Amino acid sequence: MQSLHFANDARLMRCGQTLSFATVSDEPSMQTPSASRGSDEKNSVWVIEENRTTLGVIRSLLEDDGLHVVAFSTAESCLRLARNREAACAVLIGHPLPDKSSVELLRNLRLMIPGLPCFILTADSRAEPAVQAMKAGAEDYFINPFDPSVVLGAIKSAIARRRPFLPVKVSSTFINGRWKSPAMRAAIKAATQASRTSSPVVITGPHNSGKRAFAKCIHDQSQFSDRSMHVLDLLSIPAAQIEAELFGTPSIQPARNVAGVRGLLCRHPATTLYLENINLLGPHAQQSLVNWLQDQQQCPSPDACRLIVSSASDLPALIATDQFRRDLWYLLTVHHVDVPGLSSRIKDISLLCEDAITRICVRLRLRRPTMTQQALEMLIDHSWPGNLSELQSVMEHAVTHTRDGLVGPDDLPRLESRTIGTQHSSRMIPLGLSSIDEITKASLEAALESCGGNRRRTAQRLKVSLRTVYNMIRRYGLSSTANPEFTNAPKASKPSGQSKKAAASPPKKHPKS
Repeated sequence: MQSLHFANDARLMRCGQTLSFATVSDEPSMQTPSASRGSDEKNSVWVIEENRTTLGVIRSLLEDDGLHVVAFSTAESCLRLARNREAACAVLIGHPLPDKSSVELLRNLRLMIPGLPCFILTADSRAEPAVQAMKAGAEDYFINPFDPSVVLGAIKSAIARRRPFLPVKVSSTFINGRWKSPAMRAAIKAATQASRTSSPVVITGPHNSGKRAFAKCIHDQSQFSDRSMHVLDLLSIPAAQIEAELFGTPSIQPARNVAGVRGLLCRHPATTLYLENINLLGPHAQQSLVNWLQDQQQCPSPDACRLIVSSASDLPALIATDQFRRDLWYLLTVHHVDVPGLSSRIKDISLLCEDAITRICVRLRLRRPTMTQQALEMLIDHSWPGNLSELQSVMEHAVTHTRDGLVGPDDLPRLESRTIGTQHSSRMIPLGLSSIDEITKASLEAALESCGGNRRRTAQRLKVSLRTVYNMIRRYGLSSTANPEFTNAPKASKPSGQSKKAAASPPKKHPKS
């Protein structure tokens, strides 16, 4: 690079005296990774620069201001340390590098360490490289010779805005291999993506489907995980007080310097605020929240809280009837997590029941019983209108009523009546059907829906054979109505050996006697 321009500063004079002693290697030149853990990781700045003279000046500039510098001469040595989850609060990348494009290194680092402030330093004054770097996510772009005060100020400002990188905490709820339901897997994927940023999140789903648990898991995996998540259920406070609770109240006596009351959005900086039942927000409070979110977009504050909201209501339907602001919906749905109800998680019922039994037995200090297959089939057959709270109640009833260590059908509450009631409410056989075929088709559709598409349970409900159910499905063209999670079609046995030939040839006709 070209020679550096030095300002009249005592620190830069010391930099000029120590340039000849600056060294750099393929590994971090300050100290080994194990030793760097003992240093001040909150002020650690990685510098990737091939030119030793430039590196020496930058190192002296940053260290004289109390920053800890880890220096690299190649991109690969920097990536090696990033793969080990070493901490960095900012990165300064020189251009060009001997082994990799500076922009490519920037992209890789931001993928490994989300939100990491990255800066580019180059002697190339063309606009095209600067545009590429900024598109890749560079915080700023410095041209050599640079103004040391500008570089130092930009790096320190970025460190002040960004909290130190925290390793992701893996929660059992987010283990993709645990849940089998596609709807649950999709919700987990959306929540995992939401945890990587501090943008607003909307969580939708039926009542008692686990929306608060999803919000907690997003918080626990985010950069705010070392602080408590604050929860406010808008249903628990009067509608007239919601706006004051969120945004505070102004001073009643400003002339006497009597301060007003700060709202939740200001009282809990740098953490997560979870608002339940966001659909209860009034028109004026919705406008205030729109203004707050727009201010955060235009002038982001490092101390602003991260907002997660949830609702069991159909928010798009409320938008259509002008009960919920469309612009507020767009501002909140940077991330949207749709939590499925238990009726959409048939394949997870077994796991959920086992988890509930374990928690109940630990809490009540009881011996853990075993679930019988007959009881499990009854639980799977139920539609669960009350979702997780209903499942918890049913399993506690079963655990406390069993006497032989086995949870059987007799230990369960009366699920059948509720299943039938839900079935009739969800799909009624229409009146005025003109033929037996239409009545049979409607009955089959209702049974398939109530059984979640499981043909075997449908056959048991209709008291017919499994083969009959498959024949009826093909006859009425209902294959698309079946749940794709279940593929329990009876397989036809393949003829083997000489029987294949016999099966292929038509039977011989015997003459009549």
